[in-house]
Amino acid sequence: AARGLLASAVVGLIAAGLACHMVAMGTRGLDFKRCPTNNLYEATLFLEWTMVVAYLVIGALPRLRFLGAFLAPLLLAIGVFALMPQLDLPHPVGPNFSGGLSSLHKALILLSYGAFGFAAVAGLMYLTQERDLKFRKTRALLSRLPPIQRLEIVMSRLLLAGFALV
Repeated sequence: AARGLLASAVVGLIAAGLACHMVAMGTRGLDFKRCPTNNLYEATLFLEWTMVVAYLVIGALPRLRFLGAFLAPLLLAIGVFALMPQLDLPHPVGPNFSGGLSSLHKALILLSYGAFGFAAVAGLMYLTQERDLKFRKTRALLSRLPPIQRLEIVMSRLLLAGFALV
């Protein structure tokens, strides 16, 4: 019961962070009157947002809730990287592609990057599980990982989703 309560608390914290993230992205998007993907800072934040949304959708399934343990440190690293002041420079003056199709294109590309990021996390778990099986090691934390066949299915579906969005 305590494990379920802890997992619910972690998902609640991630959802609260997502809500704050959405307010910040929405405010920035309304200020620019377009999808906030104008520079590397905004693109990084949008990528992080897609990964969190995908985790909250996928993490609703009890079998895939373990992704949060691998995804949370990755999201922290991406967030710290996005805070670098050099990334939030104004976009250089160049061709202005206005309209909804440009924003849709940018959003779909960044969604595909999120799917590829999830596939990378699943691949990391796959390699960890494979190494442990190869050397016949059992670790307390990693013994909770899903079967290697399920990881392979998750990876392939995420890669297909990522390529479909590109």
